[in-house]
Amino acid sequence: YPSKMTFESEGGTKICSGAYGCYSVEILNYNGIGATSKGKAMDSIKVTYDWLTVKCRRFGTQLEVIAAPNPSGKKRTLYVYGHVNDSFAEIKVEQY
Repeated sequence: YPSKMTFESEGGTKICSGAYGCYSVEILNYNGIGATSKGKAMDSIKVTYDWLTVKCRRFGTQLEVIAAPNPSGKKRTLYVYGHVNDSFAEIKVEQY
């Protein structure tokens, strides 16, 4: 998975992939506040926090990252954590 993704102010959707599939996904701000996928019976994951949504198939290697438009014009940042095996992939998502 990439360590960083950038979106323009109009938002949009980007797909990223990694070598291993995620079984859980979190979206957090700098202070560790955010949202996490819940439940282990699901075959797909969708997590939304603030202006960012992440979708994927459980244990799938692709993440669909969706950013809402940013009308403020100020840079904003969230962090996506994909839990993989006994570790996690961290993706810093910035929008201008």
